[in-house]
Amino acid sequence: MTGTHQTPSAMVLILTEDAGPRHRYIFGYLFSTFLGMDCSFSVPSASHDLPSGIPVISYTDHPVAGAFHVRPQGILSASGIPSAPDMVERSGQLPYFFGSSGADFPFDIFAASFYLLSRAEEYHGDPPDAFGRYHHIHSLAYRHGFLDLPLIDGWMAQFRDALTHRFPSISFLSPGFEFRPGYDIDIAWAYRSRGAVRTLAGSLRSVVSGRFRDVIRRLEVLLGRSPDPYDSYDRLDALHAAYGLHPRYFFLLATKLQGVDRNPDPRSQAVRTLVIRHAKHYPVGMHPSWRSEDDPKAFREEKALLEGLIGGKVTASRQHYLRFQLPDTYRRLIAAGITDDHSMGYGEVNGFRASVSRPFPWYDLLAEQETPLLVHPFCLMDATAFHELGMSPEEAYGQLEGYLSVIRASGGCMTTIFHNSMLGTWPSHAGWYDMYARFLGRVCDAGSSSSGLLSG
Repeated sequence: MTGTHQTPSAMVLILTEDAGPRHRYIFGYLFSTFLGMDCSFSVPSASHDLPSGIPVISYTDHPVAGAFHVRPQGILSASGIPSAPDMVERSGQLPYFFGSSGADFPFDIFAASFYLLSRAEEYHGDPPDAFGRYHHIHSLAYRHGFLDLPLIDGWMAQFRDALTHRFPSISFLSPGFEFRPGYDIDIAWAYRSRGAVRTLAGSLRSVVSGRFRDVIRRLEVLLGRSPDPYDSYDRLDALHAAYGLHPRYFFLLATKLQGVDRNPDPRSQAVRTLVIRHAKHYPVGMHPSWRSEDDPKAFREEKALLEGLIGGKVTASRQHYLRFQLPDTYRRLIAAGITDDHSMGYGEVNGFRASVSRPFPWYDLLAEQETPLLVHPFCLMDATAFHELGMSPEEAYGQLEGYLSVIRASGGCMTTIFHNSMLGTWPSHAGWYDMYARFLGRVCDAGSSSSGLLSG
């Protein structure tokens, strides 16, 4: 099954004093994505005759007779970087902020969603993490305990229910659950295609460290007696075929190997064959190296290399080590022809960095405009679970189950990141492939009646 694009089929009228770029961005995204509706805007007046047959939202300080009233908090009419909310409250099971009394909804859902999606908090200049990235400990979601929730999805489900109660003759389209798996190919093989110098250096390090089993394993792979422990490609293909999956692969093709950029030489025939093989069957994106964030020339080289291999334009990308800073990185991606970024998540914890499960267009706060870059958030990365959180395969499965449950409940889009190395046969990664295969079966069983279940 493949995901279907949500096409707006109805109209909602928004009454507001000032329909600026922030209004048009957030109203357009929320209504189109979660309710399947287009928006039109009008200035309220005392003599306003409300149209019949369509829902009307009064986004005004004072209610308008016959309209559903949401009292504005103010940041959609402002400019500059929004400040963090003073408090976070709760409505049932879901936290909220920018609360208001005397309206038809308990808080300004549009301002709150804009604050989270625009990633305003990432512009506040808080101290970064050890890798120079925005640190999750500063985020509203982490500090107030809702990082594990696609909060905007839940808010919009509540909002849809409230509108349905107010306008019972109106039918709203609800998005169907989708699952979008992705893979980062940071190091294609543990031993293969490493070159004579790197192979010799790796063997000497193993000997010096007393890891003689590693020396034997390397020799067996190079002699063709054993598969490379990072080579999980064939069995992943089998899983995809069995469950009708259409994943996306991101290849790290750094041409200068340093620091965390430790991939095999991307110009080698083995790597070229691997990329071409996957591009024939799956969408392929670039995994810009750590170095490329500081060196635009390196980014261009890596992009050109991948485009030469797949014989077409590369428009999808995910930053290596999720290294990006707003707005600079996203502006560079747009200038380079990238239309879809898949980096929206944290490297040290799992969860929903932007508090939403579905893709959303990036809003450039400094330029005050919606951009053509579509941001694809993910909720879990295997490397984070294993390296940062010290999870066992069973513990990671439990976290995946939790995310699956909450995303399915709101008809959201579940996106995961796994690595070929974690799903191979490396001894310390034992159990991860079996856990992942079991989870894919769980996704298909749980969502067999959902529309748009498995998507690329």
